[in-house]
Amino acid sequence: MGRTATISRADVARARAELRSAGLPHGITAIRRQIGRGSPQLIARFVGELDERIENLAEPPLEGRKAMTEERDRQIAQMKDRIAALEARLARAEAAIASLAATTDSQSREIAWIARRPPR
Repeated sequence: MGRTATISRADVARARAELRSAGLPHGITAIRRQIGRGSPQLIARFVGELDERIENLAEPPLEGRKAMTEERDRQIAQMKDRIAALEARLARAEAAIASLAATTDSQSREIAWIARRPPR
């Protein structure tokens, strides 16, 4: 039976995260220096386990991917419907603005004509 480990997975994960966040190399030797103890073989095993956990988290199961895809497609359809409604609203607003601009132009010409007319 082997010795009791002097480091834990948490020690390795913490050291690796600190090195990464500092932009430093985060290999086995660097992690060992950061912790200050631990065998390279144990650190390598813990790093491998951490990487495996990350890979398992990164790739959801097929059913989960299918559900996520369906949800994404549903949200995209909702967004397209919302965009179409907003474009229709924009078209109505632009038409109203054009109508008001024409009315304002007509009224401005009428006011200018009245202002040029001699008093009675």
